[in-house]
Amino acid sequence: MRIFKISLLILGISLAASAQENPDTSYWMHTGKIGLNFSQVGLSNWSGGGDPSVSFIGIVNYGINFERDPHLWQTKLDAGYGAQRIGKKEEPFKKTDDNMVLISRYGYKLKGKWYASVMLDFRTQFYKGYSYDNDTTVFISSFMAPAYSKLGIGITYNHKFSDEESFSFTFSPFDGKTTFVLDEELSERGEYGVEPGKKTKFNAGMDLTMLFNKEVVKNITLTTTLGLFSRYEDLAVIDVNWDLLIWFKINEFFAANISTQLIYNQDIEFTNPDGSTYGSAIQFKEVLGIGLTYSF
Repeated sequence: MRIFKISLLILGISLAASAQENPDTSYWMHTGKIGLNFSQVGLSNWSGGGDPSVSFIGIVNYGINFERDPHLWQTKLDAGYGAQRIGKKEEPFKKTDDNMVLISRYGYKLKGKWYASVMLDFRTQFYKGYSYDNDTTVFISSFMAPAYSKLGIGITYNHKFSDEESFSFTFSPFDGKTTFVLDEELSERGEYGVEPGKKTKFNAGMDLTMLFNKEVVKNITLTTTLGLFSRYEDLAVIDVNWDLLIWFKINEFFAANISTQLIYNQDIEFTNPDGSTYGSAIQFKEVLGIGLTYSF
């Protein structure tokens, strides 16, 4: 853990020194998108049957970059939350999407597009989550339960297509992944690979993270992040987290978006209807929305 503390200290000192040397804000670049999608179905004496429904999904993508040779600091935040209510007003809203991803990377230029780097990847969700299988409601997640934090040092390749578009990958041969389960109930159940009664689990390993952001054709922007983590004790098994988001710009205020997330985590076990577990499996989520969008 000492090497990670030293890396964070170097990152803080470098950024502070850079800011003091020249406070010129021209070295900073801010980009972002905010989207809100909403749908509603109302029924009254409808002979065809069906249930009224209300649903919404909000998405926030924000990036802030600082670039002044030899320093490069890139931070991006992706967050989303959605819920749906099917039935009358007495029925509760059920969560359909909930995620928060923060990736921050500092690089010190070595040569050309190559940097020595320190990278932080943090992921969690905002609110409590439940499964609704077999007409039962089971509490399975909440803020910081689980949460995943990766911190590593390595080397980064960064290529810019434009001020707002880039491709990069970071290989961290010295990386640490911490799993947090801070909720008492989930901790006692030993969820997400953490020992029962414990609230954190640490694994040392290697990490490869790739980020791509580009307007692939006019008014269509693709943003994707692929993270691969392998533990030293078993390098043949790789944890995968792949996020993809496509924005389709309709006009200044309206856009459509498609987001997907693919996860493989060897610590997460799944349960059959009879209560037996069958181990880890690939998880996949897809969300499609059309609605208001504000870009800045």
